[in-house]
Amino acid sequence: MVSKTKLALTGLAAFVASAVAGVGYLQYIAQPDTYAEYKIDEHQKDVVPIENKIIYETEAGHQKVLLGLGGLWERVTGPGYNFRIPLVEVAHDVDVARVFKVERGFRTAKAGIETTYEDDSKFEDEALMVTGDEGELKVKYVIQYMKKDASDFLFNLENPHETVAQVGESAIREVIATRGYDAVLTTEKDVIKEEAKDIAQKVLDGYGAGVKLIGIRLQQIVPPTLNVQKSFDGLNDAEQKKVQLEQEGMKEYEKEIQEALGTKQRMIQDARGTASEKVNRAEGRVSRFNNAYEEFKLAPDANRYRLHQEAMRELLKKSNVKIVDDNLLDGNTLNHIFLDKEVPK
Repeated sequence: MVSKTKLALTGLAAFVASAVAGVGYLQYIAQPDTYAEYKIDEHQKDVVPIENKIIYETEAGHQKVLLGLGGLWERVTGPGYNFRIPLVEVAHDVDVARVFKVERGFRTAKAGIETTYEDDSKFEDEALMVTGDEGELKVKYVIQYMKKDASDFLFNLENPHETVAQVGESAIREVIATRGYDAVLTTEKDVIKEEAKDIAQKVLDGYGAGVKLIGIRLQQIVPPTLNVQKSFDGLNDAEQKKVQLEQEGMKEYEKEIQEALGTKQRMIQDARGTASEKVNRAEGRVSRFNNAYEEFKLAPDANRYRLHQEAMRELLKKSNVKIVDDNLLDGNTLNHIFLDKEVPK
């Protein structure tokens, strides 16, 4: 942490000395590193002088925190060109766009295509955690964060990076302590990450750390001994197989449901079509009857006779009836009219 008190005393003393000597600006030119612009390294452990300029440029994704006389006033400037009062204001550059990470339970020795790691035994105390049912697990995880408030990040905490590491570890332990052994190993990993992130963020905001957590990534969760590890591998395989079978069963269930719904819809449509057809046919018959009735009312006697003739014709067609006309009797000859057959010529 950059001490505002030290900067204030140093700035005030230098300013007074320059004013008394009457060569303040010449001294500024001759000694460019006095009241220089400073840049904070990756984890803000050291203050690195950059370049002493009155007009300075801030890179994209960076902010500069300017302290007047070491802290009598403070202002923050964003990307672009800005003005700084020489000999009075000190600028501290902070990268607010970069994502930083904290490794717990392990350390990367060399990153690359073939990443190498340091000996895990050095970090066993960080990795060992106890579950809610008193099981022991080794948890390796990464905390990712950004600097959301340059001023708070610079001046509120002695070592923000280490604070993020300790708060994140505490949050992970707290959440894992509320879960069962099997749940931590299998189904609750995503929930653990999100809950731990929320808890840690609230604590860091309470500290005024000026940090925004991007996420917590669980690298590995394993039992602490080899025998338990083998048992866990078997359990994990079984759990994965269970999940796979459940997913396959759900797909088959959804398929059958969709087919049943399709069949149901087709049956409904067919029934509606049949109903519509019958209704239309009935309405047609009713319409024809109504038309015939209207005609009947115009000439009831003639239509009554016509209907009677039509009815008798249809009735007698189905009967074996013989009609004899006495006027046609000729001795022993009997003429017949066969209503159900063609009359012989």
